[in-house]
Amino acid sequence: MEINIGLIAPYNSMIDRAKIIAERKNVRLTADMAVLEDVTSYARRMELSGVDVIIVREGSDVFLRKSVKVPVVPMGLGCYDVLRAIVKARRISDKIALANFMGLYNFIDELREAIKCPIKEIVFTRYEEAIEKIKNLAGEVDVLVGGGLTTIIAEDNGMQSIMVESTDKEIEQAIDLASSIVEKQKDEARRTKQRSIIVNNSTRGIVAVDEDQNITVFNRVAETIFNVPYREVIDTRHEELLQQAGLLNASPKDNETSEILNINGKKYFVQIIPLVLNKEFFGSVATYEEMARVQKIEQSYRLSLHKKGHVAKFTFDRVIGESKAIKETIEKAKKYANSDLTVLITGETGTGKELFAQSMFNASKRRKGPFVAMNCATLPSNILEAELFGYEEGAFTGAKKGGKQGYFELAHKGAIFLDEIGAIPIELQTRLLRVIQEREIVRVGGSSVIPVDIRVIAATNTSLANAVSDGLFREDLYYRLNVLNLHLPPLRERPGDISLIADAGADHFKLSREETDIILRALQHFPTYRWRGNVRELMNLIAHLAVLLQGASEIAEDMVVSMIREILLLGSDVREKREDLEESGRFISLEDTKKDMEKKMFQELLSRGDLTKNQIADNLSISRTTFWRKCKEYGLV
Repeated sequence: MEINIGLIAPYNSMIDRAKIIAERKNVRLTADMAVLEDVTSYARRMELSGVDVIIVREGSDVFLRKSVKVPVVPMGLGCYDVLRAIVKARRISDKIALANFMGLYNFIDELREAIKCPIKEIVFTRYEEAIEKIKNLAGEVDVLVGGGLTTIIAEDNGMQSIMVESTDKEIEQAIDLASSIVEKQKDEARRTKQRSIIVNNSTRGIVAVDEDQNITVFNRVAETIFNVPYREVIDTRHEELLQQAGLLNASPKDNETSEILNINGKKYFVQIIPLVLNKEFFGSVATYEEMARVQKIEQSYRLSLHKKGHVAKFTFDRVIGESKAIKETIEKAKKYANSDLTVLITGETGTGKELFAQSMFNASKRRKGPFVAMNCATLPSNILEAELFGYEEGAFTGAKKGGKQGYFELAHKGAIFLDEIGAIPIELQTRLLRVIQEREIVRVGGSSVIPVDIRVIAATNTSLANAVSDGLFREDLYYRLNVLNLHLPPLRERPGDISLIADAGADHFKLSREETDIILRALQHFPTYRWRGNVRELMNLIAHLAVLLQGASEIAEDMVVSMIREILLLGSDVREKREDLEESGRFISLEDTKKDMEKKMFQELLSRGDLTKNQIADNLSISRTTFWRKCKEYGLV
């Protein structure tokens, strides 16, 4: 930090010594010699040249207080300095006079007593006064003790003179004090500038008042909000504005408050905070943010949630089907989308419950908000509670610093989809009921009530009514969830949609048109299959076929039928699937299916014509005898 000090000295030797000290301290010094009234003009020139502070001899500072804006540091003279000069004067004569500018030396009587010498004192404040009084001393006094000006006047009038000089220590102390003042002044100027930049570049309006309700802060945004210029309200008790700003009669008893105010035709979110230090009230500060900006911030927050995956991707266009059952379901779901009431989606596994939940959300007025999905069957009770409701810091071992928002908070201004709601533990159902009823949550380990603006969409593939009868599900919660009910029809109730879904699946997995047509014909061999996994099972079947058919040189319908039979028999419900296939009269055992596929493979290898039967047997790692026996069994010989 560069420090520029000005010095106005009454004699040149002080300037010389001050320059040496300033150079040693790495301080820039501008110095001139002047006395009495002349000090003012020199000080003004120094101020214009850019000095940060001005040092003058004590007494001269009175001429500068109202003349310059920079700080003025007076360099005092002590009793010792005067005493030293008088001792020098006594070596010349006992007839001594002391020039006392403005009577600053208030210890003259003590000096007279101490040195047993009658010292004549002249007090003056102006140049002319000094000349007159010193002239009157001619013949009475031999030596005059004083400053630079008075010693010159004394010598002009035939007297000898001794100058009262400042010591190097006093000069250094004055320079140190001036430097300290400049440093503090510049630090405060920086802090003031920083505060001003922060306040005036804030996107919020800021208004502060003191304990008497005089306006102390009024930033640029506030000027725009209230349509009043800063200069008209600062340091005033502008009651009309304070009333409009919600600050009129603010008191230390008020806690921090938040409200929405209508100011000049626009709505603002306002926060008012009382200013209290050591239990002493010294004002209030209020911030004003336009609601339109708050909504933009929320939208930005929702975009961040989008990046985290809290977004609905599907629309009703993704629901495949032309059957009456599915069309009626879509129409009902579209009507539900226009409401904010809670929806309970029921249906077997794989019927598309989340697809419908996301589609309803994307067709609703909340579509720009977050869509938060939670499967209630995937987590144990304690973890599920923390995930749904969030938790405060220190709520339990391993809790994140600062706590964590729960899914209900994340879904604010959007929707939460609670899949497999029937699996939620009975001990959490009471908390869930409160959220649905009051739209308020309390974090785990917390006490603050947090309002949430959400729509609840729940889904289940089990009967909640039966769970209520068995005491596993609260009846009041069931009725809170089952306000709007959307039942998704199973695939077996809309068999005409099977080929449409399969065709879409084949397109998704990039199967050729020929492969797709063969698969669609092959599926017609299973008209009574119940599709217990519904759309999900059918799509998984298409995905399986897409893998098996990769690289096949020739695809036949009966081969695909065999593949479908084998795929459908996989899983834990083989007996039920076998019964479905038997009902169609087309069931073939797994062994028969393997024989069919083996026969097709033999036929393909034999038809190539580039391998002998012995070579084919070697390539299949079977004996020639076994190959010949199988060929005979399959009618290939």
